[in-house]
Amino acid sequence: MRINKTDFEAVMANSEFLDYYCQLLEQNGERSVTDKQLEKLHYLIQKQVALTIQKNARYSFFTQTYKLPQTLVKDYQLLAECTERLSKIEMDQLIPKQFIEQDFNVQMKKVSQETQYEQLLNIMTDTFRQIKKT
Repeated sequence: MRINKTDFEAVMANSEFLDYYCQLLEQNGERSVTDKQLEKLHYLIQKQVALTIQKNARYSFFTQTYKLPQTLVKDYQLLAECTERLSKIEMDQLIPKQFIEQDFNVQMKKVSQETQYEQLLNIMTDTFRQIKKT
């Protein structure tokens, strides 16, 4: 099976954090993920499918594709399906705010979305003005 370079590398990059995603989903009991999907994640983690695929995939510089052995095609398709599903879930919603505050030593301010949007616009305009000056 031949896989486009960008697709393959995106799947491999997203698969690095499967264990972390799985733990978050188990702790929070995310309703968008079923038990069957969690079993698939456990299979991918325990069998180290991503690592096996990376070791056995061969890159062709001329065609800009990766070639997988036929024995790994189903595992790659399962990995691609799971990483795509995980990329659609907003993981930052699953992390408790107290952990975010502790890790980054940031106190969450209760500011309305409008003022946050205004602050963002002000920062962007200031940045563009500085770029124009240089």
